[in-house]
Amino acid sequence: EKLYQTYGIACHQGDGKGDGSRFPPLAGTRWVTGNKARLISAVIHGLSGEIDVEGQKYNGVMPAHGFLTDEQVAQVLTFIRQSFGNQAQSVSREEVLDVRTKGPW
Repeated sequence: EKLYQTYGIACHQGDGKGDGSRFPPLAGTRWVTGNKARLISAVIHGLSGEIDVEGQKYNGVMPAHGFLTDEQVAQVLTFIRQSFGNQAQSVSREEVLDVRTKGPW
C-alpha cells in the first residue's frame, strides 16, 4: 500500500478509479486482474499510446518504474490486484524478474 501511495495514487487516485479522463482506473479492470506479464511490463517499462480499458480509450503516458526492485514491483502489483474490489492472484518476485529479463511484452 505504501508503494502505491508513493507511485500510483497521484494518477490512479486513492480509490483506484483513475481520474476519468487521462489516467485509467485500476478498480475492476482486466488490465489489472488479467495478464500479469502485460501489467508487470507496464510498470517496469512504462506505457504510452492508446489503450482500451473496459471500453474507454486512454492515450497518455505512464512513466517507467524500472528503478523499483523486483520485490517492490511484485508488492505494489499484488496490492492493486487485491484492492479496490479486485480479487486476483498475487504477483511474485520471480514473475517480475522473468518479465524484466525478457523485455517488454
